[in-house]
Amino acid sequence: MKTLLLISAFLFQANSMFACDCDIQDIRKEYITSDIVLSAHVEGIIPIDTFGYRIIVTISELFKGDSIKDIMVYSGHENSIIQTSCDFDVRTGENWLIFASKEDQHFGFGLCSNSKKIDKINDPLLHGQLQTLRAPSFFNEYPPFTTSELDSLPKFKPNQKLKFVGLINDAEETTVFVKLVISEKGDIMEKSIFQGGNEKINQRVLDHIETFGKLTPGKVNGITVRSEWIIPIHVVNKN
Repeated sequence: MKTLLLISAFLFQANSMFACDCDIQDIRKEYITSDIVLSAHVEGIIPIDTFGYRIIVTISELFKGDSIKDIMVYSGHENSIIQTSCDFDVRTGENWLIFASKEDQHFGFGLCSNSKKIDKINDPLLHGQLQTLRAPSFFNEYPPFTTSELDSLPKFKPNQKLKFVGLINDAEETTVFVKLVISEKGDIMEKSIFQGGNEKINQRVLDHIETFGKLTPGKVNGITVRSEWIIPIHVVNKN
């Protein structure tokens, strides 16, 4: 009798639906972090396991990467043990905009992606996203990546010093934190004091930043990107 009760409890849980909390990236950021971006027609679905399935696709537009014929969907479906409100319900015959990344030997996408079904109805948001993907120059305006999002941080060159003589009279040595926005080419596009000293010291630090020239830009997924970086500048007394 206990066994029957346990089985019944499991079967009840098998159809459970859970909420999910997704922090979806800006579409420009997901474009950079994805290995392949495309719009495609779904020709068929092949179940793999209870937590994913494979879709056979015919590509309509390829925005990034190489042509492929199938993609993994890491998502619950009608045969899944557990489903969430973030699951993708991909069906044969539909058209999808897909942002996929390579894991092992497969390209796939799952929860918290900008991937979505392309409906025949007029969807202003989707229309704008497709227009952005069709015009790569728009990606110059994407928000900067933070250091926690970068695969490799920007780098200084040997002549770019994080310590310099700059205080006046007998003031104590200090450290000023500067926020930089660095372009994908290594140019310092913006600089501002994040945490600093008095107005005169802060200005000396910003003037010192002007001498840096180009830095080595940060990278995401092997691609140089625009990034935001907070750095410490150590200011020492000239005496």
